[in-house]
Amino acid sequence: MARDKYVVKIGGSLLFDDKLNVNTSRIQEFVEFIKANEKRIDAVVVGGGRVARLYIGAVKAVRPNEAVQDVLGIAASRLNAQAIAALVGAEVAYQGVPGSIGELLRVKSAAPGKVVFMGGLEVGQSTTSVACEAAEALERALVIGTDVDGIYTKDPDKHKDAKRLDEVTIAEAARILGLGDFANQQAGEYRILDNVSLGIISRSKIPVRLVKGEAKVLAAALAGEQVGTLVKA
Repeated sequence: MARDKYVVKIGGSLLFDDKLNVNTSRIQEFVEFIKANEKRIDAVVVGGGRVARLYIGAVKAVRPNEAVQDVLGIAASRLNAQAIAALVGAEVAYQGVPGSIGELLRVKSAAPGKVVFMGGLEVGQSTTSVACEAAEALERALVIGTDVDGIYTKDPDKHKDAKRLDEVTIAEAARILGLGDFANQQAGEYRILDNVSLGIISRSKIPVRLVKGEAKVLAAALAGEQVGTLVKA
């Protein structure tokens, strides 16, 4: 497995503020980060974030159908991905959003030097799971940018004595994040990792590092620095 190339996941929550305004300065930082690291990045998966949850919440009030809500979340994430790809530009980024892992592989075969952007793929699947699938298919390490700087022993927002872990096993991550064998994840629900993600990491043995979703931290992770939390398969 090549270690000089990565799949990067950018959480959709990083693209908007609490009032649903587009965080243009942060998006520009991501754009510059991708351009500066284009030789190290094979694909970028973008989440739906607050915009996806806005649509999901509105529809849920009228039609409580999880599959329908998931479709809206997928569309929002793909729109986010297409927007960042457009800002990065055609010289660096493929100007389209693959709708399947098979399509991702075909694009990478036809345009191996391009950074490919993706959003959601399937109903019932998080964009984090998509990132894990993409990393597995491309045989790349995965860096996940989130709104926290790693996995803690307990919720750091509730416990002042919570400590960030440099490394965790899959079993430890599942226990800390409260993931049971059949953990229920509803449309639009945000989790750092979920059961599907952990299953892909386990079977593929891909290295996964969770870091603070800031351009400089993502760049440090791609440079091999020990930032955030490494999830060990």
